[in-house]
Order: sequence, then structure tokens, then C-alpha cells
Amino acid sequence: MKHRSERKNLTYKELRDELFRKARKTVAIGLCTCLQCGICSASCPPGRIAEFRTRQLIRRTSLGLKVDIKNEDLWLCTTCYTCQERCPKKIEIVSMIIALRNIAAEKGNIIPEHRRVCHMFIRYGHAVPLNDENREKRIRLGLVENPPNAQSVEEALNQLQLLVKKIRFDEKVDFKWDQ
Repeated sequence: MKHRSERKNLTYKELRDELFRKARKTVAIGLCTCLQCGICSASCPPGRIAEFRTRQLIRRTSLGLKVDIKNEDLWLCTTCYTCQERCPKKIEIVSMIIALRNIAAEKGNIIPEHRRVCHMFIRYGHAVPLNDENREKRIRLGLVENPPNAQSVEEALNQLQLLVKKIRFDEKVDFKWDQ
């Protein structure tokens, strides 16, 4: 994996091309209709405690300015849809952010926390491991001890891991099969 300082920011053209390719056209078209009213940023929960500004992200993208896909703030969005629900133009903001995250991830820019979740998913077929601690919690909550998921069905886990290898998802998140 490249060191953070070696990763490059995308130019507008690169970003636009990838955004159009990865996101539905309605997302890209919607960006151009943004009024820059700031309701999205004002209603964003992470925006209250960090420098994550949805309005600026939309503006930079629609004006053709560089978007820093290395910035970890891109991963602060909780996908709560508050920004989108309050947007007077009904811009698909969350879809845009997810598309940008996909672009960032393909370029190797993913925060450690998300990388760990990806590793858990690859290894166990689920982001939450089915270990003794979690089994006990499930029993206390009155849930089935072993839910029917890829983690508890070996053949399903094998198929999932085969798919992960086929699409090279393991490489994108630096997963080591031998660890």
C-alpha cells in the first residue's frame, strides 16, 4: 500500500469521470442544481464536531475543483440521510458521498476502522465476529445464539471468500489470508 503522502488527489476531470461512472447520473446532475444554501452542512451530525462540510464538497465537485479523496473527513458521513432529507433540491448527497468513498477506496484511501471491518467481513463473512462474547450477548438479549449467516454456514463463507478473491476486494483492503 502506498504511503499517505504518495497518494494523489484527483483532478476535476478524473473525479467527474469516475463520479459519472460510479454514481447514477441523477447524482451528478443534482450537484449542478445545488443552491449552496448550507442546510446540508448545518444538519450534518459529524459536521457539528469536525470539519466535514457537505456543502463545500458539493461545491468543489460541481465547480470542477479538486476534491481531496485522501481526507479522512470523507468517511465521517454516517449515511443518516439528514442532509438529503432537508435539501430543498433533493440532491442525492449520500449517493455522491458513497461514490466518492468508492473512488477513494479503489485508490487505496480507506480509514483504518473501515479496513478492519472489511477484514472481519472477509475472514468471518460478517462484520461482527460470532465469538463467545457475542454469543453470550445474543443469549442475554433473547436472540438465537448462532444466527444463520455466512459465519455459521461454512459453505456460504467459502463462497463469499471466493467472490472476495474474484473481485480482488481482498487486495483493495490489504487483507492477508495467512494471518
